[in-house]
Amino acid sequence: MGKEAAFGHFFRLKYEKTLLNNEGILSKDFSLFTDDGRFVLVAAVAAVARFPHEATTVPGALKCLPTLETTTFLVVELATGEVRDRRVFKNDSISLAHQCGVHLYRNTLAVTSIQYQRVHLFQIKENGALCEFQQIGNLCHQDDELFLAHHQRLIEAFEERQARVMDATASTVLPSSASPPPSSSLVPAASLVPLHLVTAAQLVAQQQQHAGVVPPSPLSFQFELPQAPSVVPMFQGFPYLGETEPEEPEGQAPLPTLKQKVLAFLFLQAREKYLGNLAAKKIDPTHPLRWFYLNFAYLETLALWKLQFLDDNILLLRFCNPEVVAGRVDKRHFTLLFCFCAEGVFLLGSRELRQSHRLLCHLQLCGAEGGVNL
Repeated sequence: MGKEAAFGHFFRLKYEKTLLNNEGILSKDFSLFTDDGRFVLVAAVAAVARFPHEATTVPGALKCLPTLETTTFLVVELATGEVRDRRVFKNDSISLAHQCGVHLYRNTLAVTSIQYQRVHLFQIKENGALCEFQQIGNLCHQDDELFLAHHQRLIEAFEERQARVMDATASTVLPSSASPPPSSSLVPAASLVPLHLVTAAQLVAQQQQHAGVVPPSPLSFQFELPQAPSVVPMFQGFPYLGETEPEEPEGQAPLPTLKQKVLAFLFLQAREKYLGNLAAKKIDPTHPLRWFYLNFAYLETLALWKLQFLDDNILLLRFCNPEVVAGRVDKRHFTLLFCFCAEGVFLLGSRELRQSHRLLCHLQLCGAEGGVNL
């Protein structure tokens, strides 16, 4: 019996349905069924001919992806073949293979937007409609925009008050008959240099000038910025996760809310280990905090890549090097797994996952469930 005859022996065609009109190509690696068996979720992908520049200007967006796509999700009713609802993600990157970037738990759908570093949560209603009820990424709570708008208004009001004070000060002119203040009350320009940029010898020289020991001269001492060492002494010989030393960002926007929660969780975890080391009187109790401070610039660049539901409210998120997300090979394969509670928007735990750990998990769980791809 041939393959076609064997297939026809077990299955028969019920209906054929055209779902797309020049909107892309259906992904053969993606299909999800609801628990009640009424709907199937399929996806169509269309390549973007030209990389849009505005896709990188969104707060939290990645700049390392070579190409972007337009992904369309369709909810199809199995009984009739009708398309009940659809959602379009333009100029984005979503991992559809093996459902790594999209996961369905009962009637709750989670979609990972890799380009914009967001998680979109949808509820599939009884009529097949997709209702988005939460986004996790740049903002996490539904009222975050109201809070940020109120904070921005307070900043603008403060800046206006400061501007009025400066204008009032600049408009004040001393009378011509008024004598200038004594020279002793004038503050030397050199004294306005921050103290952390002045050496002890320079402070002594300045005091001697004011006391009259040394004739005052504007060139009697100079302030020079200290040369920063290439490697901080307390971190010498300490393991660094990145390939090169971190660079100081210039004009960087505030971190997205999800990334702030991740970094804050790692810091509190390192602080808890530090306090535990102090209580145990270990030789190097500051090791966890030093690891966090040294690798902060690297941890800050980790990108959200995959997700999976553990129950109705808890998501398992995978963060890794952006080079891995972009399809390039990373030798270290450094990965962090986070258990994230979507309802309360807080982290429950984390785990560092390296190559050897993933290999062991693959050998133990391979073939058990599709979620092994995490």
